Amino acid sequence: MVPARFGAAVSNPLSAVVVDGNPTGVLAAPAMSLVTIDEPNVLLVGARQARRGGGLLLRLWEVNGQATTAHVRLSTKPAAKATACNLVEEPLGPLELREGKVAVPIRASGLATVRIE
Repeated sequence: MVPARFGAAVSNPLSAVVVDGNPTGVLAAPAMSLVTIDEPNVLLVGARQARRGGGLLLRLWEVNGQATTAHVRLSTKPAAKATACNLVEEPLGPLELREGKVAVPIRASGLATVRIE
């Protein structure tokens, strides 16, 4: 296990929340994540609705000290557009989309912010 992932899990334990059952029947899948990242050295440290222009804003952190290209996929629908942003959500440039995944370059021990629409 990546030490940063362990530390985040220990300092931010999961909280159980009671929810109502699904009145229409069983769920479509037994388990699902909103965001999947292929690289184990990249953590999702923030996700929220973008303030400008719609879409989902993700903040990624590379935790092993090696420059990486993270491959990010949304489970709900394929991304139509992805844009690298700075920390205040100003666009920096388009990101590559391939087979439903967004390629996000991240410098060693760095943060990357991406808006996915």
